[in-house]
Amino acid sequence: MRGVDDEHVDTGVQFTNIGSTSCVIQGFPGVSYVTGDNGQQVGAPADRDGAIEAPVTLAPGQTAHAPIHMLNGIGAYAPDDPVCQATPARGIRVFPPDDTAALFIPGNSTVCGNPSNHTMTVRAVQTGDGVIR
Repeated sequence: MRGVDDEHVDTGVQFTNIGSTSCVIQGFPGVSYVTGDNGQQVGAPADRDGAIEAPVTLAPGQTAHAPIHMLNGIGAYAPDDPVCQATPARGIRVFPPDDTAALFIPGNSTVCGNPSNHTMTVRAVQTGDGVIR
């Protein structure tokens, strides 16, 4: 996590080339909270924020990232708020750009389960690992 306040978290997802040749990644990953043993989506998926960045070429071992901004748990909502529909999440499902195979990032939290509440945004893949040093 890069930044946290009472209601928001700025973080990101990293994509590392584990192959033996260079690859190109461009666009927005699909990101959503999931729950249950079957990975059922909770609430709305992340909204895209901004424009698609230039293609990122990754040599073997290099990393790119996509920034994510999310409501910290249920944030400003009360736990029993029917507008939020507080729901336990087991983590985040991520579809890399132009890929149909999802990755899972574990992390238990309580999030708004109402799909009309958009509580997460994702930016396009960018160069670097996204870690503030």
